[in-house]
Parts: sequence; C-alpha cells; structure tokens
Amino acid sequence: MTMTLTDCKPGTYVRCSRFRGVAMYVKRLDVEQVIIEPDWDEMPEGVDADTWWPDENDVEERPTGMLVCVMVGDDSEHIVDPDDCTPIDDDDYCGSCGQLGCGWGH
Repeated sequence: MTMTLTDCKPGTYVRCSRFRGVAMYVKRLDVEQVIIEPDWDEMPEGVDADTWWPDENDVEERPTGMLVCVMVGDDSEHIVDPDDCTPIDDDDYCGSCGQLGCGWGH
C-alpha cells in the first residue's frame, strides 16, 4: 500500500523504493518558497520590477507534494515522493542500523 500526503504524518516509518533495504521516517512535508509578485499599480512612484526587492512578507511557503524523509541511523534529509513509500511497523526494521529485516534490532 503506497502512501498519500494525508498518510504522511511526521514520525511515520516507511519503506521507500528509492532506498531499498533501509527504513526511513517522515520528518515533514516538503515546501518551496515562492515570491509573491506585488500589485505594480499599488506600488509607490519610482518602484518598479527593476528596483523592487522582496522581503519576508513577499515570500510564501507552498507544499511541493513531496516528503522530507531521513534514514534510520542517519541525519541526511532526502526528498521522496509519497507514492514511492509504504508504511512499516516498528518490528519491520532495526532501530539501530535502520536495515529492514535486521536480526540484531529485535
């Protein structure tokens, strides 16, 4: 069973087809920062596309539809498609090394 974005709660452990043999956990949904263009008609005189510079109020975070996942036993973040992920139980992986089916972790 693959996941949908509604299944992807932070802390959910998954198996991902891109990283075979290693368990991962969902850290958060991936977002991108998008600059919101101003209404140029409302801008003060002398401010145009060549002189305007966005500040933090002109930036919006939008979900990309992807997940930020981390391999168990690692701290590197990976951008993963939720369609490539399958939820797993705690018994399916080693809590130390993250390997799926490792006998040491159980």
